[in-house]
Amino acid sequence: MSHRTPSCRLPQRLRATMLSGLLPLALAICPVSARAQDPVPGFSIDQVTERVLSGNRDLQAASLARDAARSGIVAAQALPNPKLDLTGGRAAPRFGAASSTTVQAFGASQLIESSALRGSRIDVARALERGAGHTIAQVRNDLVALTRLGAFEALLRQEEADAAAEALRLLDQVRERVRVRVDSGEAPRYELIKADAEIITARQRRDAARSEPPRRWRIARALAAGSGARRSGAAAGARCADS
Repeated sequence: MSHRTPSCRLPQRLRATMLSGLLPLALAICPVSARAQDPVPGFSIDQVTERVLSGNRDLQAASLARDAARSGIVAAQALPNPKLDLTGGRAAPRFGAASSTTVQAFGASQLIESSALRGSRIDVARALERGAGHTIAQVRNDLVALTRLGAFEALLRQEEADAAAEALRLLDQVRERVRVRVDSGEAPRYELIKADAEIITARQRRDAARSEPPRRWRIARALAAGSGARRSGAAAGARCADS
């Protein structure tokens, strides 16, 4: 009389829960060293940020606006130029037979403006210069924030892609064990079908996660090319809200 060794079979609901939880498990056991990698090979986040700041046209336009405001301060401080008048003509008497004579006149005038008016004009020019400086700071902060947001999102998506690949590898091992149990008759065939469906889903997640980092870096490329920081910020905020 042959004795069959009893096998330890997990309940179907527990097995499905384990399969669906492989992705968070892969995220947890993913090596931490990958998180310290640079988002772009050969460039750190600070280097990418500097490239964006040096090539963005919005920031350059804000700098030119500040230079124009500084020139406005010099113009506001300048005193008005004196005015020279030169007139000439012929003068003829209204009565009598006297002949006409040539008349020439020279004149010089200097505008004396109110000190309060001149001071107010200078204050306005300085206020415009300060406003231009605040605009530069705002544009710069927006660019730095958006660039770093895109960099960390790219790193996050790369980590998710690695975790999805690890989950797919674990699912392949689980599927192989299920196939052995199905071939030996210890499990019904639909268990193998369920394992194949889980592998297909995990492969789709991996492929989708791999396509995310390049798409995230399009934000940084657009910022470096000179796209509007506020427009890109609104788009990035919408993407964050969607995700």
